[in-house]
Amino acid sequence: LVHGADPEEARLVENFGRLCDLAARYKLNANLEPMPWVDVSTVAKAKRILRAAGRKNAAHLPDPIHFYRADNRLEELKDLPHRYLQFCDARKERPGELQELIRQARGDRLFPGEGGLDLRGLLGALPADLAMSLEIPHAGGLAPQERARRALEATKKLLATL
Repeated sequence: LVHGADPEEARLVENFGRLCDLAARYKLNANLEPMPWVDVSTVAKAKRILRAAGRKNAAHLPDPIHFYRADNRLEELKDLPHRYLQFCDARKERPGELQELIRQARGDRLFPGEGGLDLRGLLGALPADLAMSLEIPHAGGLAPQERARRALEATKKLLATL
């Protein structure tokens, strides 16, 4: 997982390419995750970086909270390499304050199906066989095993509706 926090795009492309080359030595991928508060904030920006770097082990990493908070469009996901998806849900309303946007992303996400994001639309726009990880930092104060159980249960319930 990589994010792009460099305002100088040419330098970002060069450094990302070098990271991809280093990762390739160990048979690893570099998955670029756009986040609304960093320089690579949208799918369109990630696509530019991936294409400019031109590495086979480079991919886009979609995450629903970042995807919808940055006002991306589902059709932008076409023609992008994806290795896996981070999965969660969140409140539908985009926070107006940057610090609240970051707080929700880092520590107050919702279990799949419990929020207002168009998770079905996002899943429909991605390859059906895409690997999925659950990234659901939850502010509810649940014990780790209970949080994992609820995350898995909610995800299975949502996937069963597809």
